[in-house]
Order: sequence, then structure tokens, then C-alpha cells
Amino acid sequence: MYHYVRRHDPELPYFTYLDFDSFRRQLDWFESVGRLASREEFEEALERGQPLPDVFVPTFDDGLVEHAQLVAHELERRGTFGVFFVPTAPLETGRILDVHRIHLLLGRHGGAAMLDALDGLLGDRRLPGEGDARRAADTYRHQPEGPAARFKRILNYQASGTERQALLDALCASHLSGTAWASRLYMTESDVRALERMGMIVGGHSRTHELLSRLSPLEQEAEITGSLQALSGVIGRCVEWFAYPYGGWHSFGPLTETTLARHGVRFAFNVEDRDIAPWDLRRRPLALPRYDCNLFPHGRAVDGDALSVARSI
Repeated sequence: MYHYVRRHDPELPYFTYLDFDSFRRQLDWFESVGRLASREEFEEALERGQPLPDVFVPTFDDGLVEHAQLVAHELERRGTFGVFFVPTAPLETGRILDVHRIHLLLGRHGGAAMLDALDGLLGDRRLPGEGDARRAADTYRHQPEGPAARFKRILNYQASGTERQALLDALCASHLSGTAWASRLYMTESDVRALERMGMIVGGHSRTHELLSRLSPLEQEAEITGSLQALSGVIGRCVEWFAYPYGGWHSFGPLTETTLARHGVRFAFNVEDRDIAPWDLRRRPLALPRYDCNLFPHGRAVDGDALSVARSI
């Protein structure tokens, strides 16, 4: 599982991302200890219920522009493919999702500055969702503790959806104006269609990247069906793949899987640090495990926030 795979952006000095050269070295490592699958053999293995040993399949979340401009071309050059999970609200509205507004604020100003700004907005208020600490711990278990992690936990897990939006509106107005960030962040519809033509798999990732397990049944239905319908309209076929926003067992449940199956999704991806096993495909194909890329050699992210702290010591 990958998210940001990019080059350094001087306008985002504190941004956390996997450098594109490290990504290529990681692919080299995968090919040295196993191999990268072809789309045909991967789909056939899933159909048969017999995962391929020593085979790696890269997946990419969030519909980011570098997936089209950098990643897909590197995979094509190597004769392999990837699975790209695209949230559809940015394609429909041109707006930046809350989860990515958080990343941009942190990348622009750093964790300490943004946590101070958020604390200033909150004052003595307590947020209603503070019982979601366990869910947050699961999502961020591979990330270093610090102000940036605290900032993300508060907004993604402790704030309600409406309160998070209000807080981010205020923070972005004062800390993230003057640049067309959405066009620098997301793929366009044309980019998504280009992935299809290159032989990549395009899957759903909800509309707005909300934590599905916190939503009501009607809200989950809207997030999933809206995503699948919009994406089908872009690529011209039914969408049969999905990845859960945030990932991990806390991020979805039986209702989510039932909704996906009812709308034609055949395979969906969880985040769980183990290989796909035959029983996953037989018993629960809508909760397939996948590893975070930073668990493998060359997968360590460039943490601009941590670098800034080190420079100041």
C-alpha cells in the first residue's frame, strides 16, 4: 500500500512522502526477492483462490496526481501493473478532501505550528469523539509519535465531521491560501482513464474518504454507491475493486462488506501486515490484507517534519 510517491516540493518543506527514487529501489528489491505480478496472473489467482507465492502487487490510495505522472509509467516500464483506489469527490467537485487538507497544512507549516494553531482554535473545548483513540492508534501505528500525529488524531478521530470541517476551514483560510492545491494534488478524469488504457486496475475509495465505520447505514450507502457510480462513469465500466479509507479492521464492518457486494464489488482491501492466504479468498474476499510499503526495504518515508526538528537541535 502506497500513498504519496513524489519528488520534493519546496512549497511543502515539512511534507511526509515516499521519494520516487526510493519507490523505484523498493521495486528493484521486490524483483530481487520475488517478482512483480502481471495483471492477468493476479486476477486469475484471485479467481482460483490460490495466491501466488513470492509475488508482489503494488496498490495506491487517494487518486494522487503523481500516481498518473510518475508511478504508472514506472510500472508500465517494468511490464507490471498496479491497483489505484480513487476517491471521487475531488473529481466531481474539485475540492480538497479533509484528510488531504490536513496533510497539506502539516506539509506547509509542520506539526508543532499546526498543533499550536489548532489548540488556539479549540481553547478549553473537549471534542465529542475522544473515545476513538483505539481506532486512531491502529491507523497510525507505523507513524512516529509527535505533534503531527497528534494533529491528525484530533481532526480525523476526535472531531465530528462537521466540527472537523469548520476547524479545517479556519486553519486553511489562515495557513493555506493562494495556491491551486487541488490541481497539484489529484488526478483528473483524463488521468484516471489513462490508467485504464495502460492496463492498470482502478478501484473505489469512497467519495470523501470518511471513516466508514463511523457512518450510519444510509451514509455508508451514499459514500459507497456515489463513489462506484461516479468512477464507473469515468472509466466506462463497472467497478469491482475497493479499498477502505484509513484501513484496518476498525475502518469497516459487515455492513460495509454487504453494501459493497450488493453493488458488484468483488475484492476489497484492508490493511493488515500479512500475505493474502487461500482462506481470505474463499471466506472474505472483501477484507484482503495488504502491507504498508514502509515495512519493506527502501519504504521509509521522507518525514520533513522530523527533519526540521533534527535541524533545530
